[in-house]
Amino acid sequence: STTELKKNIDSIIGKTNNNSYNVSMIPTYTLPQTLEKVKTTTFKPNDRVVIHIMTNDARQTKSRRRRTPYQTKILMTNILRHLLSFVPRSNVSIVEAPPLNDAPESDIYPYNQASFDVAQQHGVHFARTLIGENHLWRDGYHIRDTHRHLLVKSIAAAAVEIDPNDFFGLKRPPYGHYGPWESPKGIG
Repeated sequence: STTELKKNIDSIIGKTNNNSYNVSMIPTYTLPQTLEKVKTTTFKPNDRVVIHIMTNDARQTKSRRRRTPYQTKILMTNILRHLLSFVPRSNVSIVEAPPLNDAPESDIYPYNQASFDVAQQHGVHFARTLIGENHLWRDGYHIRDTHRHLLVKSIAAAAVEIDPNDFFGLKRPPYGHYGPWESPKGIG
């Protein structure tokens, strides 16, 4: 909720009378929906935008095919191109997607690598997530209710461009040697 997100941002920046800002969330389910929302939303130059979406693009369902990392990279590039025509680069963050454990072919690493590459190319902040493999339900992609606060903390930290692990004193979820986004079991 926006209330929880604002509470976490306040805990990071310190609640003072000088902190005057609004938090709004624009939920989308996939990157194409995000692109459409970005195109139809009015942004102001001082808006701070955090993009936290990709899990549903990286996993296949009965009704939707999984996008390739290249397809997600193109979509993320288009989102940023449009967004950066209204908002400065310094006001945009992309949060890494949490691990996926629902199928061996659902490794999130190449998707996060694509997002990281796009963030680097466009000069926007790429933020870490606090969500690890053991924070997921058995279905392998939904975050357990008891760990949803870690998602909110990750987004709040991205909004103010700090490392959530350092600020909240939490260890980075264990990841393998293939890259910073791979989960311990070799899929993520």
